[in-house]
Amino acid sequence: MAIFTIKGKSFFDAKGVAEAVKKASINPLAKLALEVEYEAKASMQAGGGKGGTTSSPGEVPRVQTGNLRSAISTSRVSQSDIYVVGPTRVAFYGLFLEFGTRLLAPRPFMRPALAKVAKRAGSKFKRIRLRRFYTPRKRR
Repeated sequence: MAIFTIKGKSFFDAKGVAEAVKKASINPLAKLALEVEYEAKASMQAGGGKGGTTSSPGEVPRVQTGNLRSAISTSRVSQSDIYVVGPTRVAFYGLFLEFGTRLLAPRPFMRPALAKVAKRAGSKFKRIRLRRFYTPRKRR
Protein backbone atom coordinates (compact mmCIF):
# COMPACT_ATOMS: atom_id res chain seq x y z
CA MET A 1 0.00 0.00 0.00
CA ALA A 2 1.40 3.34 -1.04
CA ILE A 3 0.76 6.60 0.74
CA PHE A 4 1.37 9.88 -1.04
CA THR A 5 1.91 13.19 0.63
CA ILE A 6 1.75 16.43 -1.29
CA LYS A 7 3.09 19.55 0.34
CA GLY A 8 2.68 23.04 -0.92
CA LYS A 9 0.02 25.63 -1.53
CA SER A 10 -3.14 24.75 -3.36
CA PHE A 11 -4.18 27.28 -5.95
CA PHE A 12 -7.44 27.48 -7.85
CA ASP A 13 -7.35 29.80 -10.82
CA ALA A 14 -11.05 30.67 -11.15
CA LYS A 15 -10.43 33.24 -13.88
CA GLY A 16 -8.36 30.77 -15.91
CA VAL A 17 -10.99 28.06 -15.52
CA ALA A 18 -13.76 30.45 -16.61
CA GLU A 19 -11.78 31.43 -19.73
CA ALA A 20 -11.10 27.78 -20.57
CA VAL A 21 -14.78 26.93 -20.24
CA LYS A 22 -15.73 29.90 -22.41
CA LYS A 23 -13.29 28.79 -25.13
CA ALA A 24 -14.51 25.21 -24.92
CA SER A 25 -18.19 26.07 -25.14
CA ILE A 26 -19.71 25.55 -28.56
CA ASN A 27 -20.45 28.45 -30.85
CA PRO A 28 -24.22 28.85 -31.47
CA LEU A 29 -23.63 28.76 -35.22
CA ALA A 30 -21.64 25.55 -34.90
CA LYS A 31 -24.45 24.12 -32.81
CA LEU A 32 -26.99 24.92 -35.54
CA ALA A 33 -24.73 23.35 -38.18
CA LEU A 34 -24.32 20.20 -36.09
CA GLU A 35 -28.09 20.04 -35.60
CA VAL A 36 -28.59 20.16 -39.38
CA GLU A 37 -26.06 17.34 -39.75
CA TYR A 38 -27.84 15.30 -37.07
CA GLU A 39 -31.29 15.87 -38.64
CA ALA A 40 -30.07 14.84 -42.09
CA LYS A 41 -28.53 11.64 -40.72
CA ALA A 42 -31.49 10.84 -38.48
CA SER A 43 -34.00 11.28 -41.30
CA MET A 44 -32.44 8.48 -43.34
CA GLN A 45 -34.21 5.23 -42.58
CA ALA A 46 -32.81 1.75 -42.81
CA GLY A 47 -34.56 -0.61 -45.16
CA GLY A 48 -32.55 -0.48 -48.31
CA GLY A 49 -29.58 -2.75 -48.68
CA LYS A 50 -29.22 -5.45 -51.30
CA GLY A 51 -32.65 -6.56 -52.36
CA GLY A 52 -34.32 -4.03 -50.02
CA THR A 53 -36.77 -1.33 -50.93
CA THR A 54 -35.49 2.01 -52.18
CA SER A 55 -37.03 5.37 -51.41
CA SER A 56 -39.77 6.84 -53.55
CA PRO A 57 -39.26 10.16 -55.34
CA GLY A 58 -39.59 13.04 -52.89
CA GLU A 59 -38.80 10.85 -49.87
CA VAL A 60 -35.56 10.98 -47.91
CA PRO A 61 -33.15 8.35 -49.30
CA ARG A 62 -33.14 5.03 -47.49
CA VAL A 63 -29.87 3.67 -46.21
CA GLN A 64 -28.35 1.15 -48.62
CA THR A 65 -24.76 0.86 -47.41
CA GLY A 66 -24.52 3.68 -44.87
CA ASN A 67 -21.90 5.44 -46.99
CA LEU A 68 -23.96 8.58 -47.64
CA ARG A 69 -25.11 8.92 -44.04
CA SER A 70 -21.57 8.54 -42.67
CA ALA A 71 -20.21 11.02 -45.24
CA ILE A 72 -22.42 13.89 -44.04
CA SER A 73 -20.24 16.21 -41.99
CA THR A 74 -19.92 19.75 -40.71
CA SER A 75 -16.88 21.90 -41.37
CA ARG A 76 -16.00 25.49 -40.63
CA VAL A 77 -14.61 27.77 -43.30
CA SER A 78 -11.28 28.85 -41.83
CA GLN A 79 -11.46 31.60 -39.21
CA SER A 80 -14.97 32.70 -40.19
CA ASP A 81 -18.53 32.25 -39.01
CA ILE A 82 -19.45 30.15 -42.04
CA TYR A 83 -20.23 26.47 -41.56
CA VAL A 84 -20.76 24.02 -44.41
CA VAL A 85 -22.88 20.93 -43.84
CA GLY A 86 -23.29 18.15 -46.35
CA PRO A 87 -21.86 14.97 -47.80
CA THR A 88 -18.15 14.86 -48.55
CA ARG A 89 -16.71 13.81 -51.90
CA VAL A 90 -16.75 10.20 -50.76
CA ALA A 91 -20.51 10.24 -51.32
CA PHE A 92 -20.60 12.52 -54.37
CA TYR A 93 -23.91 10.96 -55.41
CA GLY A 94 -25.61 12.78 -52.52
CA LEU A 95 -25.85 15.75 -54.86
CA PHE A 96 -27.73 13.63 -57.41
CA LEU A 97 -30.11 12.37 -54.73
CA GLU A 98 -30.70 15.85 -53.29
CA PHE A 99 -31.49 17.63 -56.56
CA GLY A 100 -32.26 14.78 -58.94
CA THR A 101 -30.97 14.19 -62.45
CA ARG A 102 -32.50 13.72 -65.88
CA LEU A 103 -33.28 10.12 -64.98
CA LEU A 104 -33.70 10.28 -61.20
CA ALA A 105 -36.33 12.29 -59.33
CA PRO A 106 -35.03 14.28 -56.34
CA ARG A 107 -34.86 12.62 -52.94
CA PRO A 108 -33.94 15.61 -50.74
CA PHE A 109 -32.36 15.06 -47.35
CA MET A 110 -30.31 18.20 -46.62
CA ARG A 111 -32.91 20.86 -47.43
CA PRO A 112 -35.61 19.34 -45.19
CA ALA A 113 -33.06 19.01 -42.38
CA LEU A 114 -32.09 22.67 -42.77
CA ALA A 115 -35.75 23.75 -42.83
CA LYS A 116 -36.53 21.73 -39.70
CA VAL A 117 -33.62 23.22 -37.74
CA ALA A 118 -34.36 26.76 -38.99
CA LYS A 119 -37.97 26.42 -37.86
CA ARG A 120 -36.90 25.12 -34.45
CA ALA A 121 -34.32 27.89 -34.02
CA GLY A 122 -37.06 30.41 -34.67
CA SER A 123 -36.64 33.98 -33.54
CA LYS A 124 -33.35 33.41 -31.72
CA PHE A 125 -31.47 33.44 -34.99
CA LYS A 126 -33.42 35.86 -37.18
CA ARG A 127 -30.28 37.59 -38.43
CA ILE A 128 -28.56 34.40 -39.55
CA ARG A 129 -28.77 33.74 -43.25
CA LEU A 130 -29.27 30.09 -44.03
CA ARG A 131 -28.60 29.37 -47.65
CA ARG A 132 -27.50 26.76 -50.09
CA PHE A 133 -24.14 27.15 -51.76
CA TYR A 134 -25.03 24.88 -54.63
CA THR A 135 -28.02 25.52 -56.83
CA PRO A 136 -28.42 23.19 -59.78
CA ARG A 137 -28.86 24.57 -63.27
CA LYS A 138 -32.33 24.51 -64.73
CA ARG A 139 -33.05 21.51 -66.92
CA ARG A 140 -33.80 22.22 -70.55
